Amino acid sequence: MNTLQIVLFGLPSAGKSSLLGALSLAAQSQSDTLQVKLEDPTGKLSELQKATYGSRPPETKDEVVSLPLRMKGDDGEVELTIFDCDGRVAEAYVSQGRSLSDRAPLAQALLGADAVVFAADASVPENRLEIDFKHFHQFLTLLEQTRGLNTDFAGLPVFLVLTKCDLLAEANAGFSQWVETLEEKKRQVGQHFREFLARQGDSGGFGEIEMRIHATAVKRPGFVLQPGELAKSSHRHANKVIPYGVAELFRQALAEATEFREDRRLSTHQLFFTTMALITLVSFLGFLAFWMATTQPDPGVKRLEEALRQAVPNLNAPPQDRLRGSLDARIHQLRHLQDDPDFPKLSSSRREEIRQALAEMEAYRQLQQQLQLSVKLPYLAKDEAELKGFQTALTEFRFPESYTETWKETRLAKRVETIRQEYADLDRNLADEKAWLQGRIREGKDLIIQANKLDNKILAGEKLSANEFNAWNHDLSRFLTQPGRMHPDQNLSGVSKFIYESFSMFQPIRALHKDWEGLKRDLRSAQAKLEKRKNGSGE
Repeated sequence: MNTLQIVLFGLPSAGKSSLLGALSLAAQSQSDTLQVKLEDPTGKLSELQKATYGSRPPETKDEVVSLPLRMKGDDGEVELTIFDCDGRVAEAYVSQGRSLSDRAPLAQALLGADAVVFAADASVPENRLEIDFKHFHQFLTLLEQTRGLNTDFAGLPVFLVLTKCDLLAEANAGFSQWVETLEEKKRQVGQHFREFLARQGDSGGFGEIEMRIHATAVKRPGFVLQPGELAKSSHRHANKVIPYGVAELFRQALAEATEFREDRRLSTHQLFFTTMALITLVSFLGFLAFWMATTQPDPGVKRLEEALRQAVPNLNAPPQDRLRGSLDARIHQLRHLQDDPDFPKLSSSRREEIRQALAEMEAYRQLQQQLQLSVKLPYLAKDEAELKGFQTALTEFRFPESYTETWKETRLAKRVETIRQEYADLDRNLADEKAWLQGRIREGKDLIIQANKLDNKILAGEKLSANEFNAWNHDLSRFLTQPGRMHPDQNLSGVSKFIYESFSMFQPIRALHKDWEGLKRDLRSAQAKLEKRKNGSGE
């Protein structure tokens, strides 16, 4: 099976189908953020978009609805199927004890999924939170217990997605305040879920599942524009619908589902070669029986070697493979090996391999934690000073010298490169904005010069032709009514969740806007003076 599979799971009215409708719109309007081109050969995704942004929200009545898609990116073309489900059927699995082994359509989709998206309504009252956590916990437990029986299950990406986040916007709040509210909501949901797991007597590790939390909205709420915001210069896109967090969610889901599929493929190949090796070994069974009887290794050494193979199947695999997925369980196993009384019985080279593997995993995990704590994406900055602090942290972030070359192709290194590219793209967008504003200021100054020439001509007693004055007035009107370079809520190219309106945090941009507005005032005064002189001269 070569088709990538992502399953949307959630209770009734969780917003699953609307999330897919928003994905269709994001694929058109936020392709830079999504980083792939989505093709919808059946038109089902487009129909969901029409329903989502129409008068009646979409509703899934079949147990499972499959949406065959095709995605094209830098790595080529990949077939993708997204499965939407009836929330009532999902409820039967998480609260009524229905088993995933019943071979029903939804069970089959979940068992074959490369990533799972669990949708939860973020706008429900707080007293519903405990119930939602219970359902999500039951779902994760059911999924892990059933799929955990398979050898290809480690690292299954599961996303807890908070939907309908536009309903969390407070009256008179701006976009930045709303984003801060969503980030705090995500933090609270993660903390409350960990507390819930503690009350359930569960460590919450779900070691075979990797969980992410995202906040989304099919459209951004209408905001009251604050004084000084760039939005005051543009109203032509005021009613444009832009999804929030949807492109980022599916970009990560597609990337991690692809990575999980690749892990499964490698596991399948390893199983095939292992099976062939076993078949070959059967032919030499007699010889092996004699060899084992005369050269049986120490039982302790044999046990440790088996434990090592389980912790690190291939010590010589490339770093991007041996450091893939969650490392906590493997680090624990390797530490346990070193503490084993039989560890000194291993050969010195084997002990050194284990020490190096453990040191590398611990260094990699420590760097992962450092990246998460200290390196932030640009959109999280509240002001220019905080953004500069983020850039400084990114500049100071370094890989250990001993691993700099080795880790170049790891997921962590690629994540760092992605963040560096976002800051580079932000600098590029900032330079474009400065250049655009400087261009408007030059136009304004040219109009001032032209106005002075016309005024001097009138004072010298010369007559102005109608064409002269009307041409200047036409250029002035165009200058005064010119909108901003982009819609205030439009995402900057290459910078996730960073909108044009946020440029107002930069002092050089504010200064250029002030100069632009000052020129507009001066030109209006010049226009009034010219009108008065022109009429006073009798022309």
